[in-house]
Amino acid sequence: IDISFISGTANTAIATAEAVNYAYVAGASIAQAEDLAVTAAGSSRAVADISNGALSAGYVSIGVSVLYAYANGDYRTYVDTSGASLNVDSLSVSNTYEASATAKTAQPSGGAISGYGADVNIALASVGINAEAAVKGNGAITTPGAVMVQATGMATADAGVATPAVEFSGIDIAVNVISATLSAKQEAYIKGATINAGSIQVISTLNNTDDTGAVAELGSSATSFGADVSLVSVEIHTAIATANNTNHAYIAAADITSSGAISVQSLAQAYANARVNEDAIDVGLISFGITVLKAIAQGDFAAYVDGSELNAGSLEVKNVYTSHANAVAAQPSLGIGVEAISG
Repeated sequence: IDISFISGTANTAIATAEAVNYAYVAGASIAQAEDLAVTAAGSSRAVADISNGALSAGYVSIGVSVLYAYANGDYRTYVDTSGASLNVDSLSVSNTYEASATAKTAQPSGGAISGYGADVNIALASVGINAEAAVKGNGAITTPGAVMVQATGMATADAGVATPAVEFSGIDIAVNVISATLSAKQEAYIKGATINAGSIQVISTLNNTDDTGAVAELGSSATSFGADVSLVSVEIHTAIATANNTNHAYIAAADITSSGAISVQSLAQAYANARVNEDAIDVGLISFGITVLKAIAQGDFAAYVDGSELNAGSLEVKNVYTSHANAVAAQPSLGIGVEAISG
């Protein structure tokens, strides 16, 4: 990512990752085959950052820093049975991916210039994902073995402040506005097909690891502050972390006979953390202005069977999820606002 100097006021870096990854079998009849595996693995990663060395050397010397990182992905793995008949020993449809966006802003060493927007250093990290693993269509599948449909995803957005090894003295600095946004939609499903199998598993797992999601962290603009350092204009430091995920596992409009178990599981977490870095407290950055932190963790999580005819040895439908929003800060001299929302 190149840092460019724009109109003497803004140092800007933009990183964009757009990933598309499909693996599929569509409308193909198979008279006899051993294991049929349709598998996709993908990743999308965007980083917008300013190196500590560049800041310490003064290459980014004046104005404000605006950093954007966008990581988006479209990941699909499926078997479309429309007009087809498949006879296989077993069937596996698997979609695995990782997506991450990281943006770290910083205060240029020469200070801020009044007049650029709201006179702020900005770090925006955004992740948008659409993923599915599916068996669909109006055809037929016959197998003595297992039918496994599985989507597994991990998506993170991390926005913060890069702290250069410099001391600020006698300058005006800008406030920091930090935003981490995560929006992931993921599904694993069987829809419309007629299946005769030994067992059926439909599992969708999204960010099912603790402390994985959106993190917005206010850090220090320098390792120390000397005399006569003040904010150029706006006096509100802001960190907002938002995780809004959708995770569904389901069987719909299908006709399934299984000599063994049918299992449908949705396993997911929504995590958002807005916080103040301890370094920012130690060096006194938070004594300048007001600090507002907001964390929102929410989503739509479901596991279900709908409009289907099932004959099976056993049936399990399980939906397990947590939503965790955390906003933590120290008390600055001019006040603080903290809001955490889980839903």
